[in-house]
This record gives sequence, structure tokens and C-alpha cells, in this order.
Amino acid sequence: MKTFITAAALALATLTSFAQEATRAPEFDNFVSMRTRAEVRAELQAALAGGWRPSQGEASYAPEFEKIASTRTRADARAEVLAAIARGERLSYGEAGPDPLQTQRIRANSAATLAARPTTSAQ
Repeated sequence: MKTFITAAALALATLTSFAQEATRAPEFDNFVSMRTRAEVRAELQAALAGGWRPSQGEASYAPEFEKIASTRTRADARAEVLAAIARGERLSYGEAGPDPLQTQRIRANSAATLAARPTTSAQ
């Protein structure tokens, strides 16, 4: 019984140590801007017109990927998929793939559908 009470007391003491008080930042209490709202808006409009874009979280603007052009044709990619299906490779359906019995039917239908479609010229 003493062990249980000791463990509970330690757990309670440990958990409460993470609690913090939300402290105010007094340096922002009397903040006065040096620019007007119109000046800030004009600066933002000029930046947007110049090509600047604000970051959008994890899906931010990535200039290193902007000018990438594919060197493969559509026919090459299609032939690669058909070859993978013919070898029996499982196509990726994301995190929630179909059950194994459906996979066989989908693989057969995919191969037949892709083979039946006419190829188009490269973009």
C-alpha cells in the first residue's frame, strides 16, 4: 500500500510540474506603430506584385521545384506501369489499399484498361 501511495504522489508531483502560468509580455503593452495601415498595405501590394508570396505553412512556396521539367514521355511512363503490372507488382493505393482479393481484379482491370487506351503524343 505504501508503494502505491508513493507512486501516486510522485506521479502527481511530476504531472503538475509541467503546468505553467501564461505570462504577459509587458514590452507589447504600449506598442505604437511607426507606420500607418495604408503604408503597410502599400508595401504588401508592392511585394505581391513583385512576385513575393507569403509562406503557407508546410505547403510553402518552393522555388527549387518550380522549373523542373520531366524528361520522360507519357508513353514511357505508361509502358513502365504496364510492365510492372505484368510482373505482378502491387500498385500503390495509398495508406488504405484494397483487400488482396480486390487487388487481383483491379490489377487485371488496370492492365486491360491501360492496354486498350490509345497512346497520345508526348506533351
